[in-house]
Amino acid sequence: MLSSRLLTIASMINSGSIVADIGTDHALLPIYLVQNSISPKVYAVDNKKGPLERAKQAVSLADLEQSVIPMLSPGLKDISHDVNVVVIAGMGVETATEILLSAKSCWHQFDQIVLQLNGDQYQLRQFLMSNQFEILDEQTALDQYISFILSVVHVSHPVSYSQQQLMFGPILLQRKDELLMKFIGEQLAKKEQLLQVVPCDSHRFHQLKEEIQLYQNALTGC
Repeated sequence: MLSSRLLTIASMINSGSIVADIGTDHALLPIYLVQNSISPKVYAVDNKKGPLERAKQAVSLADLEQSVIPMLSPGLKDISHDVNVVVIAGMGVETATEILLSAKSCWHQFDQIVLQLNGDQYQLRQFLMSNQFEILDEQTALDQYISFILSVVHVSHPVSYSQQQLMFGPILLQRKDELLMKFIGEQLAKKEQLLQVVPCDSHRFHQLKEEIQLYQNALTGC
């Protein structure tokens, strides 16, 4: 059984797409996509031989060698021309953005890039905005921790998001996503507690005050 995170990623992928799963590890997502007729072909890509061997074994056990193709490759460097959807999941924001930047000439090829990254979501959305990626959809998933999953596409026109949208996600905010609202509430409580022990004449105190205001505005819809 796939995790909630991987099931949510799978549900966001355009049906019928040729997919490249970057950092595939055990090829759980590629196998699921083919078995559930979401994708007719998936490239299971990893840059390490160990994970790729595990992927090959899983693909062989599932008898899907014709539809799931394991590839040893650093990110998108050797991506096939028939790929129109990319998934980058389970890695850090900096690593993922480096992978994307290394394949800038291929961005026009992809109808959709699905991202589930660990770390600073504000940094991720800033990168997307700066590089003209439009956010098409956003979802949350809860396993042990909350995951934020974005579906994006590169566009020819400038993309602009507000400070609040960069922090919390424009689509998640718009629909008042339940897991996001819970996450904001928990983070707000932590920041308010921290404010009580930070010297009121410090830079950090004023920074916290601004952050708390942003979190409160997100909760109230301001």
